[in-house]
Amino acid sequence: MICRARAKPGTTLVTTDPTWKWPCQFAEQQGAEIVQTPIYGPETGYKLTPELLRAHIDERCAILYLVDPNNPLGVTYTAAEIAEFAAIAKENGALLVHDCTYRDFADGHTPAVSVDADNAVCTLSFSKWLGLAGMRIGALVGNPALIAELAAVSTSVLGGNVVAQRGAVAGLKVKAEWMQTVRRIDLANKQKIKAAAEAVGMSVPVWPSHGNFIIVETAGVRPEAIVEAARLDGVMIRQGAYHTAAFGDRFIKVSTTVPEAWADKLAANFAAYVETARGLTDVPALF
Repeated sequence: MICRARAKPGTTLVTTDPTWKWPCQFAEQQGAEIVQTPIYGPETGYKLTPELLRAHIDERCAILYLVDPNNPLGVTYTAAEIAEFAAIAKENGALLVHDCTYRDFADGHTPAVSVDADNAVCTLSFSKWLGLAGMRIGALVGNPALIAELAAVSTSVLGGNVVAQRGAVAGLKVKAEWMQTVRRIDLANKQKIKAAAEAVGMSVPVWPSHGNFIIVETAGVRPEAIVEAARLDGVMIRQGAYHTAAFGDRFIKVSTTVPEAWADKLAANFAAYVETARGLTDVPALF
């Protein structure tokens, strides 16, 4: 889905992350009206299309927010699609904000600033590829004049703390070697979990996933029940409702940049978790 939000009279923000709730929540907190357009399904390839975007954007739009790769679906966009999104944003007087948090797990990722340096910015994070989520460190990449304009209204005037900055710098120095290992483990984990899911008649609709996770469609078994069955065995996965109320009853999300032994345990016991889930009638509230 895309989310179209009116934050101020005459202003609309558009975010294209279909199942990641935070952009819409932030917009709603500013008094925004949200209009969501589903993209969860094979008819759109589980992703936003230029045609869908054109149908839901107009001159009121101030921001087009594109999460790429998408969380939790794992889809990414081609260079041609990014170029078309950038053109649509410019046609409607909107700034394209390209959220590239998961780009280090993607093949052939195209940052929007390489397509339109004047009307796009990219947001980057050290949370996922380097595991620094608690450090709250990231970056904004764009035209210097535009960055200066945005910095003038930043809510984080002091920036990241020194520990976070030093951790980020240290990570950048070894990134090439580090990510080779991380991506090797990530891919192996994904393959094991995909095989385990398919062995019990479930499917992984987005393959390959370009994020450090995959979604598994649960074929009529309650996602919450599978999550609880795994939790009882010391394994944490996510129910789809954590991301989306509209489609959360269809899937679970599994993070895959974890120790291989963790993925091995999930894969080996997945059928048992599903069987346990079928008999669970009392599932506690899940985070």
